[in-house]
Amino acid sequence: MFISNGGGESFESVIDETVFNGGPDRPYNQFYAAMKNWGRYELVSSPTDADLVFEISWVLTDTGLRLPVLGQLRLVVIDPKTHVTLWNFTEYVRGAILLGNRDKNFDQAMTIIVNRMKLLATPLAVPAAALRK
Repeated sequence: MFISNGGGESFESVIDETVFNGGPDRPYNQFYAAMKNWGRYELVSSPTDADLVFEISWVLTDTGLRLPVLGQLRLVVIDPKTHVTLWNFTEYVRGAILLGNRDKNFDQAMTIIVNRMKLLATPLAVPAAALRK
């Protein structure tokens, strides 16, 4: 698979302080590391070499308050040959006053995205009795 950085808004674009640690590439870096550590897919360096393209992106929501209440992580799984979207996952990131809590909320949202992908990619076990019918 190939992992694409779908980008998104800068983490500093809504408030005058750091929204999350890790900079604008944090969603990509964190998702890439999770997929690499999982080891289910071989990661390739070009979408033309991939059977699937995973595009991770980030949107920061400006609520008009001093801090963002919600942001969104989005994972889109694309067939690189047809460019058809196969799956689309969105997970909201809760806002918080303290930077450490915002980072924790971001990590929780990323974990949910990764776990949803793992559930989708893991075949369900079929009981042997069901196969005999």
